[in-house]
Amino acid sequence: MLHVKDILNIIRIHYGIELDTLSINYSRFLTHLQFFVQRLLENTMLESKDDELLERISMKYPEEGSCVSKINNYIGAKFERFMANEERLYLIIQISRVMDRAH
Repeated sequence: MLHVKDILNIIRIHYGIELDTLSINYSRFLTHLQFFVQRLLENTMLESKDDELLERISMKYPEEGSCVSKINNYIGAKFERFMANEERLYLIIQISRVMDRAH
């Protein structure tokens, strides 16, 4: 079973930092991750046909995109399925926000 802590560990390792677990930004991010994991486990991932937006955001935030790719690969290896593009897009944006505010 996938847990939010698994995703948080990938993010911590990728960036080599500890997140401020007392910040409001972390709380918002944690809520997003909890709903993401729930959608993954219930196989109700958000889907969009707008691949262009994901491409643009991935180019603008390459480090976050790389981190999301690691998360996606982990999920693929563990569950034999992958995140929908819309989920990847939202996760890139959320990671960008929490990392911007972590510094």
